[in-house]
Order: sequence, then C-alpha cells, then structure tokens
Amino acid sequence: MRENSAVAARISDSVHLRELQTIFPLRRYSDETTATEVADWMREVYANSYAADQLEYFISQNVRDVVLSGFPKAASRHRVVWLMKYYEALTAVDDAANSRYRMTEREALHMVEELERSIHGRPVEFATDISRVMAECIQGMQVDMSEGLSGRFVDTFQIYLDRLRRELIHPGSHAMDLDTVEEFSSFRFENYSGPCILTQLEYAVGADITEQQITDPDVEKIGRMAIYHSQIVNDLTSFGRESNHGEHCNLAYFLILKEEMKLQEAFDQLCDQAERYDEEFWRLRKRILSGPLAFDDDVLTYIHGLEYMIPGFDMWHFMTNRFRNPEYVWDGLAYSTFDTSDKPQNYLPKQRTS
Repeated sequence: MRENSAVAARISDSVHLRELQTIFPLRRYSDETTATEVADWMREVYANSYAADQLEYFISQNVRDVVLSGFPKAASRHRVVWLMKYYEALTAVDDAANSRYRMTEREALHMVEELERSIHGRPVEFATDISRVMAECIQGMQVDMSEGLSGRFVDTFQIYLDRLRRELIHPGSHAMDLDTVEEFSSFRFENYSGPCILTQLEYAVGADITEQQITDPDVEKIGRMAIYHSQIVNDLTSFGRESNHGEHCNLAYFLILKEEMKLQEAFDQLCDQAERYDEEFWRLRKRILSGPLAFDDDVLTYIHGLEYMIPGFDMWHFMTNRFRNPEYVWDGLAYSTFDTSDKPQNYLPKQRTS
C-alpha cells in the first residue's frame, strides 16, 4: 500500500508514548545462561545462511529474550531452550520471506511448502538451513507435547504458513479493508501468530489442557485479550521500523488511515485500548476463578502464565534493538518519546512532569 500525501501528513517525526497502567506482575526466567547457549547455537546452525556481520546483528536483536521475559514460569530449562530456538528460527523465516536476506519470492514460497510438508509428517528435502532449522525446532518441541497440544500447534502453525503464502502471492494488508479496531485485532489474531503463541504458552508452562477447556468461551477470550494487548504494544514500538519498510499492517497506521487521526492521537487511543483489554482480562479471570474451571490445576497454570506473558512481552518490545536504537536503555516503563524517522527508531527517555 502506497502512502498518499494526506496520510503522510498525519505521520509526525516525533510522538510521545505515555506510561501504560500495567496491572500484571513482571518476572524473568531465572537461568540467563540459556540465552548464551542459544546464541552459540545460532552461530552454528546459521553459519551458511548469513554473512558474518548479518548473523551477529540478527543475534544482537535478542529475540530469544522474549522467552525469558514472557514465559518466566516455564516448566523446565529444556523447554525454555527449545522455545528460544523456535522464536529465533521463526524470526529467520519471517525475515527471509520478506526478502531481507537474499530470498526471492519463489524461494520463499518453496520454503513455505517445505515447512508445510514437514509439520504434516511428509518427507521433505530442505533447500535452506532456515527452513530445516525451523522444522527441527518444531519437532524438538513436539517431543514434550501431548497429542492434543501437538495437534493444536500444527493447526496454528499452518495458519501462520497460510498467511505467509498469501502475503507472498498478494502483497499488501487485507486488514486495511476492515472498519474497526476490534475487527483489525481479530484479523491479526487469527492470521498472524496469536493462536500459535497461546499453544507455545501451554507448552512452556506444561499445562495439559483439554480441547473442551481451551475452547471454553471465557478461556478462549482471555487468551485473545492477552494477545490483543501484545499486538498493540508491538504496533506502538515497531511503527517507525515498519513505516520505513513500507509495511502498514499496524493498528496505528490503521487509525491514521481509517479515522484520519494524527500519529499522536492514534498512539493515545491505542494506549487506552490496551488498558481496556487488560480490564477485560481481569474481568474474565475473576469469572473463570469463580467457576468450575478454578478447580483444574492445568487451567490455573495457563491463566497465571498469561498474567506473566503480557508484561514480559511488553518488556521485550521495549528492550530489543529490532525496534529501537541499541544505545537506549529502557527504565522499565512504557513512557518515552521517539523519533519515527530513525532506522531503527530511537526511544528517548522523557522526564515525568509533576
């Protein structure tokens, strides 16, 4: 989608991101050595996929840290390591499909087909280490999954592959054809990685949830509220990077285009919306914990996992230099101004006013 002049005029070079009124506990997984272990693994498995400087920059984005902050109550170190590898591998697939690392559209479509064959148990000869490593990470995680969770994981990863294929064949965001933030959020949840992230949480915390429990209306919706919140924080923190890459599947851009808001107005509304999602999360939590599911340890483990995942994902979005200047040191608050023209954008700490 090409920006018209009217839209471009509403995108300022600097925008203020106010402090989010978070009501969730913030923790980190205790064993930080896992991050070093996975960084060394990346240097080994991707040695032939990236030039040396590209690989070190990829590693420096620290995608694996989303596991330490987002899944602090993981059931075992073993699962943490596999999840870290998975997230790094998924990022490599995403970047390769976006042709940032010498992969043509035809090669990217072939990669999608390879992964599709692999997750459904069909034989495949991988053309690149990027697709091979992704498949190995999925298989490594499935060893510790129940049959039901493994099946849901395959189904949700298939949704991700379908979206990837669709965007390769028909570039441009279909989400921009929607009318409301709620419709946009639902589209993003279903077509991006929302369901997949929730199955990863089940795996991380070792929750053996039945199909009946995970499809309970309140359990299903509370997972959505967690993902909707994280989608907003992702869009707030990645707006400058995506805008500079010409990528517009972003809630802030959606409001600028559909509601003719200025960038600051869009950011302010999205902060308000994130807090409304949090309030709905706690309303659902209270209802679940006062009903029959409150007596199921696996459901409780899953709900508590969501509580830690929300602020953990927030923290990662503000810390990774995938979205911000590496010199910026986050002070633990989503309270800053940033220059949207930077590549990557630079978050500048802002002093509180009395």
